[in-house]
Amino acid sequence: AILAATEDTRFEPVKLEELPQIVFTIYILTQPCLVKDLKELDPKKFGIIVKSLPIKYEAVKDEEVIFNGFLPEKTGVLLPDLEGINTIEDQILIACQKAGIDPFSEDFLIYKFEVQKLKENEN
Repeated sequence: AILAATEDTRFEPVKLEELPQIVFTIYILTQPCLVKDLKELDPKKFGIIVKSLPIKYEAVKDEEVIFNGFLPEKTGVLLPDLEGINTIEDQILIACQKAGIDPFSEDFLIYKFEVQKLKENEN
């Protein structure tokens, strides 16, 4: 969180005098599950993780492909229920864009997860 607030090149660093105006939100993610069919996805309910496959990836049984917590070279995460993301296709394209994956020429896996959202000053 500190690095995101001070060193994320997409945004200006947070200044000390801005801290009282900042509202913090924490997203607790469930264990990601491998998506076997795109019909399982719902961009309002599930976030997704896209992971590039190793160059020498050989087909394996679905149950052998698990999320082990290690991030490969290209990984993108997109939270659920984001404004302007209404379709599964949009969700996948944006997650791939964040990861630097070309969804039309690279193989990748999709995992889904749910979130519990905790916002400052909410019970």
